[in-house]
Amino acid sequence: MEYHDKYFTREEIIRKFQVFDGEKTLGEVDVRDVFHTQVPAKGIAGCVIEQSVLSMKQNSTQEADLSILQADGSYKDTELKVTGVEPSNKQGEKYAAKEPMSLTAVSIGVIEHEKFLESHFYNKIAHMLFVFYVYDRKSGQKVVPYAEYDRFPVLGYKFLDIADDKDELAKFENDWTQVHDYLLSIENREDRYDLYPLLHQKIKKDLFYIDIAPRFKQQPRQTPRFRFKKSYVNTLFQGFYNHKLEKLSEEFNSYSELDHRLHALTKQYRGRTVEELIHIFDIEVKDIHKLCKHITETIVVRMLGGTSKRISSIELFEKIGLIAKTITVTKKGMETEQMKLFTMDLDEITDSSLEYEDTSYYEYFSNHQMLCIMFEEPCTAAPLNDNVFLGFKRLVFDDGMINGTIRNVYKDISDKINNNGVVESYVYRKDGRQRINDTGVPMTALNFPKQAQSSVFVRGTGTDSNSKPWVFKGRAADGTDTIHAYSQQIWIKGRYITDMLRKIDFI
Repeated sequence: MEYHDKYFTREEIIRKFQVFDGEKTLGEVDVRDVFHTQVPAKGIAGCVIEQSVLSMKQNSTQEADLSILQADGSYKDTELKVTGVEPSNKQGEKYAAKEPMSLTAVSIGVIEHEKFLESHFYNKIAHMLFVFYVYDRKSGQKVVPYAEYDRFPVLGYKFLDIADDKDELAKFENDWTQVHDYLLSIENREDRYDLYPLLHQKIKKDLFYIDIAPRFKQQPRQTPRFRFKKSYVNTLFQGFYNHKLEKLSEEFNSYSELDHRLHALTKQYRGRTVEELIHIFDIEVKDIHKLCKHITETIVVRMLGGTSKRISSIELFEKIGLIAKTITVTKKGMETEQMKLFTMDLDEITDSSLEYEDTSYYEYFSNHQMLCIMFEEPCTAAPLNDNVFLGFKRLVFDDGMINGTIRNVYKDISDKINNNGVVESYVYRKDGRQRINDTGVPMTALNFPKQAQSSVFVRGTGTDSNSKPWVFKGRAADGTDTIHAYSQQIWIKGRYITDMLRKIDFI
């Protein structure tokens, strides 16, 4: 078999990729023994696809990986992206994207004078070909060495032609323009080297699909790069894996367009009760007096013209990482409950070599925003259907909080787990009696940040008292050094959220 150059027809690639059928591993498709003929390192999965599956020569140039023949006889440069997914803890998802996807350098000093359709960024995203594999960690394995990637199953591939989708392209152009305009605005300032590191912080609230990482540094030299958000990569994968999400009939190409629509909805429906809104949108419920609290999300989806029950079922919101949270306040504007966020990744926490900025914990706070659906309860005893719609607020976690309170909680948990500092204690009532749960098992607590100690805190969660998948060394309540614990979820105090929201105007 002769090496092929980078020019292919789409049909030729589809034929070659039939080798993935049956979820073959990277090792099984590596007919040229790339894993052993070159030192396994970062990018080894891509090398296997290029050399063993596509019969290409090893190439380290910055030009596009592939060039694919189109119906009109022209070739389109196409980027090959080989990316990992891992088991998901989200209901309804078998796998989820492992990480954000690096695209290309921001190129400070060049991008200021580019036009979008002629930019290096556009050339990188215009036409892409994704190959998905399962990043399969063995039990207790924190990071898989590159040499072991040969056992990773390949799930398949997906073509993505952003340049041919005017609505998607408009969203990327808006994101790119945020970067371009910020850098152009400081290009001639004497203090620009102090302002470059603020690039992501200044514009992240307006970015749909991309983020900027790492931060700009002069010493040691570190240049920022465009990345697809993890939420964007994951939504692409879910579409490939047949987890269908609803597309709204109305297009929103930027946060300003979405905010404009939400503002109009606030003006139209502010002051309506949940029950009134259910009737307005003809939402079917079993009992108007026994509503599930997620009914508020269903109402908002109906406002936007959708049919799903949850905002997480809307493709756009999943792509941009916009998380819906219903915030119910009292007439005095006080919180009524705490806010649950996400389940932590134990394998990640036990990887002491992982930098905080590279964790999914950090990524959640840095690249997600919260669409806060605001309601007011008429009194404490009022049922959910009497709550009154106030409007929307969009909450972005600022860098001060991410690198302060949020970071401190992660560091506390990580340090205790990795240095055998976790202490498990039995829980007692005020009268001194030991607390026993419904299955007859003594209740225990870990010395992780609690609600009384921190605005961001941890709570254990499990289906029952025997569902304790976290196992690590420490001081267990029974006197041993092995602790079996529930999965741990991150929460934020309701008071902390409402304090932040008071400083934010309604959309």
